[in-house]
Amino acid sequence: MTFSSAFTLFGPDTIAISEALNIPEHEADHLINTEMNRLYAEKAEEARAYQREYNLRTRARLREIRAGRQA
Repeated sequence: MTFSSAFTLFGPDTIAISEALNIPEHEADHLINTEMNRLYAEKAEEARAYQREYNLRTRARLREIRAGRQA
């Protein structure tokens, strides 16, 4: 069993993952923390990308409104 499948199956349960992978619990905890940090960073980047796109669309629309054209 790989860590990915164990994490999907058990979630952030260090004891279950360490038993499934036959590794010490502190190593399972380290792997879980690494995975959760990766997931957080991925979601945060998606949110920043959405905000950048939203800002660009809003600014373009405001420029059109200020120029007297319909958006």
